[in-house]
Amino acid sequence: SNKNSQYSGASVSAIHGLFQISLFSTMTRFYLGFLILLISSLAACDNPTKENQPVESAPLLSEKAQNLYTEVGMVHDTAMVLMAPIERTQMGIRKTLEYIGEQEKEMGLQLLTDLTKAGEAMMDWMHNFKGIELHEEDYQNKTEAEILQYLEEQKIAMEQIDQQMSSAIEEGQAYLRQYSESPIKDK
Repeated sequence: SNKNSQYSGASVSAIHGLFQISLFSTMTRFYLGFLILLISSLAACDNPTKENQPVESAPLLSEKAQNLYTEVGMVHDTAMVLMAPIERTQMGIRKTLEYIGEQEKEMGLQLLTDLTKAGEAMMDWMHNFKGIELHEEDYQNKTEAEILQYLEEQKIAMEQIDQQMSSAIEEGQAYLRQYSESPIKDK
């Protein structure tokens, strides 16, 4: 009986060992098959056929519209540089208003208003401009003529804002020169 328990324990161990080998072998085959499938799928992706290559989409803007869009951006960039001189000129006028008479203050206050309006015009334009990056669908839904008209209008608007900003700065600087020996030198 003692001998039978040894054999039955050995038999169980042997069966258990075979089961583990069989299970290991099944799992190995499964993973090996999965790995082969994965590699062949990746190989198919690296070697695209004509059918599964993406079709190149037409550019969103024609060359003429893209050039005009670039011009709008350049005018914007030129005007944007004027934001710092606007702020410095406003600061200089505010300081000047602290020590001049009431009569002279009226002109300074008007110049502050003009500088503020010029800066706000720039901010409003930037807020309302429909750039391609954020408004691609708007451009896709417009004809070439509509896109060109929109961009031309935006370029003109930005040129006007640039002029408004430049004039406000020049007038503010001239005002400061009346009251200071060292006006803020920026344009």
